[in-house]
Amino acid sequence: MLITICHHLSLSYGGGGEWAAINMANEAVKRGHEVIVRSLPFWKGDLNPRDFLDPRVKYEESLHFRKIESDVSYFLYAPFLRRICRVHGPKIAGFHSMLWTRGPVKGYGKMARLAFLYWRLAKESDLKMFNAFRVYFRELISLLSLKRIKKPIYVIGQEVETDIFRPREKGEEFTVLYVGRPVRQKGFDIFLEVAQKVNARFLLVGTDEKYENVESLGYIKDRRKLADIMGSSHLLLSPQRVPTLSRAVLESLSSGTPALITVDVMEPYRVPAIIRSREKEVISRVEEVKRIWEKDRDKYYNIANSGRELVLRLHSKERVMEKLFKMFNIVAEKFSWTAPSPLPGRPPRAKRQLRI
Repeated sequence: MLITICHHLSLSYGGGGEWAAINMANEAVKRGHEVIVRSLPFWKGDLNPRDFLDPRVKYEESLHFRKIESDVSYFLYAPFLRRICRVHGPKIAGFHSMLWTRGPVKGYGKMARLAFLYWRLAKESDLKMFNAFRVYFRELISLLSLKRIKKPIYVIGQEVETDIFRPREKGEEFTVLYVGRPVRQKGFDIFLEVAQKVNARFLLVGTDEKYENVESLGYIKDRRKLADIMGSSHLLLSPQRVPTLSRAVLESLSSGTPALITVDVMEPYRVPAIIRSREKEVISRVEEVKRIWEKDRDKYYNIANSGRELVLRLHSKERVMEKLFKMFNIVAEKFSWTAPSPLPGRPPRAKRQLRI
């Protein structure tokens, strides 16, 4: 079948959502499907999507798309993205975070402000245009009031490449890692404060801007190099202020590195490697993990291993992709339709056997 994936940012940015789209597209063509990825030209980065997308994936980046018909389409949801991508057929809205629902995000520009306004004014009418929803974590169902829309909801977490993100040997010096955009919504200011008050090594992945007591490594394109950095660090600091199941957190856990979080969307995941903290307690919690590393290595590695076991059990790429493509198959079959007249570039589509 034809699967269309729509994203509100350029895949060249290379963040968590972009990698989700890339992994989904590559897996789809491996399973014999035809795939089109459409993204908007915002937050363009240094990544060349074609270096990571399977050659069989068609990639389009624009603000002006022609209408097409698709057996099923998946939107990494953002307000008004559906109107821009212009895809006919069954639609799934994938909610990966609530970042854009909490107000205009500093640094994201005018389009982010328009998206937030659109969400406030037309949330329910926009969501009703989708046939199903996919959420990363169950708490989003109530936070977004999705049950009011009365459409199928699938709780399917993020996939992690556990063969790449695996434990590495750690050095003696306690190392704290931050991965992501240097913005307040992701708690970057908390990371900088910790770097000033805790005697440790601090690594920053995501920007090459310089900060006191922090080693800025820039954006890491090579996934294996990122996995090396994660696996050799001792703690990932993810002090986000918005509910999101961070890809960096799961990759860190898979790499045998505990993660400290401040917004708890991982309630079902009660393992020692997920260290919960209130904002005002972050410094003391980091120092606590540091003491464990220095005084009791066996305890530290028992904590770290619990995260790896969790990801292998719930977030391995193979397990998540099976659930994802089962969802595609169900939605495509249940809501399939034939266009009344051919759309540009495609003949009318009859029902056919779908593969998962």
